[in-house]
Amino acid sequence: MTELVMLVWHRFPSWLAGKEIPLDHVCLPYDKAAHREEYPLMFSTNNINFNAKTAKIVFPLQYLDLPCQRSSIELKGYIEQLPEYWFKRAEFEWGNRSVSNDCLRLIELSSDICMVSIAKQMNRSVRTLRRDLSAEQSSFMKLKAQHLRDKAIHLITETNTSIENIANILGYTEASAFSIVFKQWTGSSPRNYRQFFV
Repeated sequence: MTELVMLVWHRFPSWLAGKEIPLDHVCLPYDKAAHREEYPLMFSTNNINFNAKTAKIVFPLQYLDLPCQRSSIELKGYIEQLPEYWFKRAEFEWGNRSVSNDCLRLIELSSDICMVSIAKQMNRSVRTLRRDLSAEQSSFMKLKAQHLRDKAIHLITETNTSIENIANILGYTEASAFSIVFKQWTGSSPRNYRQFFV
């Protein structure tokens, strides 16, 4: 759960400031995990160091002086969305738009989350969408995986839906296949993850 704690320490101050705090690098005190490709997506940096002596996130000193932009009412709404909010790749800066964020938003809203359907809704060809996402160091598969991970975490921590039903909701034919993928995403099995938040 080390990465979860570090993720909170990054996402919460960023939310308070209304601006994502850019990380110079992230240090993790263990070997590269099976789900290591998720770390750049989680922390918005490709500078991930494994086997470090201590776990830490490093960012420019001036960001410690950012003023708090959030009200107590907003904080109440934020708390009500936990822990799901921690796993969302939020747009911290108001008005900040990107192809990746627009694509992810459509994936979250659409019942058909195939690339052909999403590209059509964005008035792009599949080839153009793939190129535009690549220019932002993203991909449709990464965004789809992020959406499925966020939805899985929400269902596991916020509902009593069985693991088998969650697997079906997310499109997996077997709960065992879903469990393997979920462990790659979070480092924990769905059942252990649920127990941690009970």
